[in-house]
Amino acid sequence: MLSEGSADLVCMPPPQVAKTLARVLGALLIVLSLVGFIPNPLIGAEGYFRTDTILNAVLAGIGILLLTFTTKGEGTAASGLFFGAMVAFALAAVGYVQISEYPAGMVVKLFDLVACNMQSIYLFGGMAVVMGICGMMNTSSRQVIRD
Repeated sequence: MLSEGSADLVCMPPPQVAKTLARVLGALLIVLSLVGFIPNPLIGAEGYFRTDTILNAVLAGIGILLLTFTTKGEGTAASGLFFGAMVAFALAAVGYVQISEYPAGMVVKLFDLVACNMQSIYLFGGMAVVMGICGMMNTSSRQVIRD
């Protein structure tokens, strides 16, 4: 027998973890891309994480993509996280293969467009892992009504 107060707990919808994480990561990537345009010692043309205009646009594009995928539901947000993880992993893999041919501290151009250094490649690899893990936190399999 359920009391009046416990009936509210049973009817609560499941948390939307992947959707929330996609929104947070999307906003963070947009902020990082905007910081890349401002001269600073962390991100930018002369920063620790070497970026250029195209790489900043790629980061902003992934962030906007994540925010766009959160407009539907939990499953769509998880798909957006997995897609962003694949893009970040592809950039990391291509960058690691290209930079292994050069001495340490060099800047390479991925696909002859995007300039980055080894720290940026590690950042992409970390982004891929984080987005993949966040995509696995999808709670849509526990939802009664699908997206």
